[in-house]
Amino acid sequence: GYQTAMHKPAVNGSPVDTQTKDGYIVVDRKWQNGDAVNIELPMHLTAITTPDGKPQYSFLYGPIVLAAKTGTVGDETGNRDVWLAAYTAEHAAVIWMGFDENSHGKLLPPDSGGGGYPAALMKEVLTGLYAGKAAPVFTQPESVVRVRLDGYTMESQHETVLATVYTPERYGVWEYFLKGTEPTEQSPYWSVPEPPEDVTLSRAGSAVTVRFTPRETYIRYLLYRETADGYATLLAAFEGADAAVFTDDVTGLVGAVSYYVIGVHPGITVEGSPLAGPASQKVSLFLYAPDSFLNIP
Repeated sequence: GYQTAMHKPAVNGSPVDTQTKDGYIVVDRKWQNGDAVNIELPMHLTAITTPDGKPQYSFLYGPIVLAAKTGTVGDETGNRDVWLAAYTAEHAAVIWMGFDENSHGKLLPPDSGGGGYPAALMKEVLTGLYAGKAAPVFTQPESVVRVRLDGYTMESQHETVLATVYTPERYGVWEYFLKGTEPTEQSPYWSVPEPPEDVTLSRAGSAVTVRFTPRETYIRYLLYRETADGYATLLAAFEGADAAVFTDDVTGLVGAVSYYVIGVHPGITVEGSPLAGPASQKVSLFLYAPDSFLNIP
């Protein structure tokens, strides 16, 4: 449809040859930074039936699927009324079909709905209004702002918060607000993990026990040991809300030994790896004799 009806694509203002492959239009060329592609599509209002075969319609402006508010009132015996509300930048229209009451068999067909008969009639109304001319473009008022919300937090915590730079595309939800009423707090979930603040050590002979409290249940906390030569060893990983406890066998180690924790977000990937936060403050001890223990602040 639109592949055949659209104007030929242009790159930097000049038409280019194209091919069609698997439903996509392919432009095969050596691309340069700053190349601009322009594609013009026939933009006119149409109404098509839905793919499931139901007596319902979808409105399209060019290839863009539009939306309208629908409603249906009825029960298992049939529908008493159906309606649809739609608007453009210039007009608002509501179409209602039905009966004030459903006595004496006054019912619409059971398969009727706001997306059926009212939608078909609305298509005729809007087509008549804009016959021979393009529908007006919506202009966002200065009193309205558009922000990207975090759909994951809205679904899981029922809180309306802003998306962060780490919110995946599939969870980003664009919404409009009157200026001054938009949310200002960002999602705490899609953020750089904060390290625990209470890493402590205790020692009994050659066993050093490390304890800390995970700050978030969804973060994976990695416990490291670092020796005096700067060599770091991953000792364990912790997830969940329970206090983390790990006993490290330091037999054979001599000199300063430090322990620290790094939080990793398993749901955020940066350059192919899970997003890691900053390390906690290192907690150290000095191993200079089998039964000696000294904290180094």
